[in-house]
Amino acid sequence: MKEKEIGDEERMRELERVVMLRVIDQKWMDHIDDMDQMRQGIGLHAYAQRDPLIEYKFAAYDMFEEMSNHIQEDTLKILYRVRIETEAKREEVQKPMFTNKDDSAVKQPKKRAEDKVGRNDPCPCGSGKKYKQCCGRNA
Repeated sequence: MKEKEIGDEERMRELERVVMLRVIDQKWMDHIDDMDQMRQGIGLHAYAQRDPLIEYKFAAYDMFEEMSNHIQEDTLKILYRVRIETEAKREEVQKPMFTNKDDSAVKQPKKRAEDKVGRNDPCPCGSGKKYKQCCGRNA
């Protein structure tokens, strides 16, 4: 019974790790996009007689804290909704399909009807020239 409990605990830790990494990845990408949008609009604070750099630092800190809180909340929400199957059923491996092709015959290489004509052999057309100077030029 101990081995089963250890296996379940390891699987649960692995599930927690995967869920947390997925949530962190998504939230971090959203955070980077939000920071980029804030950077583009932070110059407007200068019109309000505020230092844009100081405003950027405060807003960035608040956004980071908000991202951290959302990571924790979303991770817990997902983990509470997860259903774990203790005994997974294995599906049978699909058997190979059969075709009408006949593989029983031994394959033999194809053979030429005539002998091969070499480049320097006399041309088979009867001109008396070498094959490469006569009919071999077109080939």
